[in-house]
Amino acid sequence: MDPVNVIVSALIVGAGETTKEIVKDTYVALKSLIGKLLHRKKGAPDPVATAEADPAAREKVTEAVKQSGIAADQATVDAAVELLKAADAARPGIEGGVVGQINANGGKVLIVTTNLGTINM
Repeated sequence: MDPVNVIVSALIVGAGETTKEIVKDTYVALKSLIGKLLHRKKGAPDPVATAEADPAAREKVTEAVKQSGIAADQATVDAAVELLKAADAARPGIEGGVVGQINANGGKVLIVTTNLGTINM
């Protein structure tokens, strides 16, 4: 599961499903992390605003996440995973099966930027 897809899924679920308290709290936490990152990246598109304007516009939200660079922040990805798990607990399947994919990979989404290590055998 790639970090961009995890964040996009969380933003879409959070923007559309904020009535249950546990989902609302995790969505606020995710929005706060993204806001802090965007504050440091002047001029970057705001994926939260994009998702809240039209939660059905997955392509626009994906583009905003990619352009903003927030998918490179592990804390943001972790917050997105928590939101998706909370949403799935409150309403199973609401996140479109993303939690099942995350759980199949050990329950965590890790960011790998570059691996320049050498393997000696």
